Amino acid sequence: MDLVIPLTRRILQVTHICEVLFSLTNQNRLLDHSYHPIDIYGHKLATLQLIMFDFILALLEHDFMSSGNGRSSTNTNNSKEGCKARKSKKVPLHPFQSFAKVCERIEKNDPILTVVEFRDEFLNVRRLAHAVAKNTHITELNLIQSIRDRETRDSRPRSAPAHDVLHLCMEGLRHNTSIISLDLTETTVRASGAAFVSRGVQQHPKLKHLRLARCLLQDEGLRRMSAAPLGKELIELDISGNTLADGTAILQMVLNNPHLVSLDISNNSLSMKGMEQFVGFGGFHSLEKCDMSRNNIRRDALQSLGTALGDQKCRLKELCLDANEMMDCTMESISFGLLSNSSLEKLSLNNNYLGDVGVMKIAISIGMNPNSKMRELRLSGNKIHNAGAISLMKHTSNILVKLDLSGNRITDGRSICKVLRKDNISMRELSMTRNPIPLQHSHEIEFWTRLNASGGRQLLSNSGDSKLDGYSMNVWPKVLSRISEDPNGLYYFLIRKPELCLSASSTEHNPYCPVSQ
Repeated sequence: MDLVIPLTRRILQVTHICEVLFSLTNQNRLLDHSYHPIDIYGHKLATLQLIMFDFILALLEHDFMSSGNGRSSTNTNNSKEGCKARKSKKVPLHPFQSFAKVCERIEKNDPILTVVEFRDEFLNVRRLAHAVAKNTHITELNLIQSIRDRETRDSRPRSAPAHDVLHLCMEGLRHNTSIISLDLTETTVRASGAAFVSRGVQQHPKLKHLRLARCLLQDEGLRRMSAAPLGKELIELDISGNTLADGTAILQMVLNNPHLVSLDISNNSLSMKGMEQFVGFGGFHSLEKCDMSRNNIRRDALQSLGTALGDQKCRLKELCLDANEMMDCTMESISFGLLSNSSLEKLSLNNNYLGDVGVMKIAISIGMNPNSKMRELRLSGNKIHNAGAISLMKHTSNILVKLDLSGNRITDGRSICKVLRKDNISMRELSMTRNPIPLQHSHEIEFWTRLNASGGRQLLSNSGDSKLDGYSMNVWPKVLSRISEDPNGLYYFLIRKPELCLSASSTEHNPYCPVSQ
């Protein structure tokens, strides 16, 4: 109520001002409905509508700020509170101001500050390097898009060349003893700065994660970096998006870093010869995770990849081959490698051109391999139909735990439910989104996968089944206790097999059986 009176008074004042302005423009014939500037008493102003709108907003904002939390501005105490509120209003810091504050905390060795990230900012690299060299609490340093050759409008360099700035930064890193992760994504490294990065990382005692994605390295820069080991504890390296084609340099990088277990070489341009050089001479003997997506791998190069997967020395656990334009005819070599592979646990083939034939080859290879450790298979964004999906579930439902078939052309949800109800033993997560499957079948598929996830799939068989021979009725309460967290599964089994409850009731005070309670 205190705010209504001054606002009403202000609106009356604004209305009077508008009438005066309109009368002046009518007398001088200055009223113009266009959006071009007009001249009122010799002053260049915007259109009359914009003047009035801005003026009203300014007056109303002044009244609101001076009111002090909705109180009347006539009171002197309230006006003082309004002034305090205006003074305490936070103003966004300039990038240089925010950089100076962060650097000050780094120099003071603030124990709370463990992650430092600068994204697309102008840095005083000399000060940053000096602060990082003495800090003992920072564990993660991200300089994303912050070390680049910047140019002004007149095409003159605004700062020093990127390789000189990178040299200063790496000198500070050499004297640091706490950083575990370094991210230089989209920095201008090139071949000239690769030696500085290698020299700064080599002697670091704790660095484990190094990201050099989209740094314009190319083959020459990678050769300079692979000449010596990159740190004593390096386990993860990201060199994606650097237009790399030489597989020998990548292989040399892997062999010189025996602790390296994760390598990302996605979004490059690996040639057929480069692929053969990398995977054919021991590239998978030490790695556990490799991302080779978006490399447009040809059919001839996949033959060497399949041979490497079938090698007994292969230690690879995760392999990503997304968006490589792979078709059914290229799956022969991959399926041949999967037939004898005993280490791979996750395989991703998303966004390719695989159909039913290629998927069947993969399913048969996984199902026929007695030593297969495959647990997760991703096939979203392909051209898989009903036959391929059903064949895949029949051959891998007792091996796979996670299966992603989203974004395909599967329509027969009823047949998939039958396969899950009959053959599924191990599968716990099945993604069928973005497929033209009826909603009721989607719910049923979800039910059967959750049912298996609760551990109750074994109860579906009769007591005469060979899988259940030797099981005593006394073990069923214990089995039911494992699915007590899934109400749907528990309800299904109690209705389907009521004798379980009767047998469980013989056990005194069984907490998992409603009959005993």
